[in-house]
Amino acid sequence: QSYEFDGQALTVSGEYTAVFQTTAGCDSTVVLDLDVVPSITANISAAICQGQSYEFNGQQLDVEGIYEAAFISSGGCDSIVTLNLAVNPTPAVEISAAICQGGSYEFDGDLLTDPGEYTAIFQTAEGCDSTVILTLTVNPAPTTEIAAAICQGEEYIFDGNPLTVGGQYTATFQTAEGCDSTVILTLTVNPAPTTQLAAQICEGQSYEFDGQALTVSGEYTA
Repeated sequence: QSYEFDGQALTVSGEYTAVFQTTAGCDSTVVLDLDVVPSITANISAAICQGQSYEFNGQQLDVEGIYEAAFISSGGCDSIVTLNLAVNPTPAVEISAAICQGGSYEFDGDLLTDPGEYTAIFQTAEGCDSTVILTLTVNPAPTTEIAAAICQGEEYIFDGNPLTVGGQYTATFQTAEGCDSTVILTLTVNPAPTTQLAAQICEGQSYEFDGQALTVSGEYTA
C-alpha cells in the first residue's frame, strides 16, 4: 500500500516532514511518523489419508494440491497462508498362500487351518489403513492303501526296498504341491507248495516226468 503525504505516495516506514501555511500566512510544520506493517506469508504442509478431508479456510479439502487463503493479521494487513496438502493412499493388497492339510498359516495373529478368504487391516508408515486380503488354499495330504501279493521266494520293491515277508508297510512321498502323501502297503506272500508223488514202473519201462523219460529209481524234483 502507499500513504499520500504532501503530494507523495509513501511506501517506506520513516519520519516525514512537510511545511504548510496556516490561514494567517504562517508556516505550519507537520511531522508524519509512518509505520509499514509487513504482510505475513506462511507455508504449511499437511497430510491426510485417502477418504479423509482437511479443513482449510472454511473448506473441506480431500484432493492433493496447493491451496492459498488470505487472512487479516492483528495489524489489519493481509496474511497469506499457503497449504501444501498431500493425500496418502489406503492400499488394498491381495495375497495368496497354500498350506498342506494338517498345517497352519499365521495371519494377523491367527493360525488359520481352513481354506477361504481372510481380511486384515494394517497401518502404513503414514498412519493410513492398508487392507490385506488373503486367499488361503489347503492342499490335501492323501493316504493311499494298496495291496500286493508275491510268491514265496520272490520279492516286492516298495519305497526302494526289496520286501520278502508279508505284512503292512508304510512310506511317505511328496505330492506336486509339496505335501506328504502316505502310502500303506499290505503285502501277502503266497506259499509255493511242495507235492510229493510216488510212481512205480517195471524194469525196461520209462516214466515221463517234467519232459524226461525216467528209467532209473530215484527222487526227482521239478
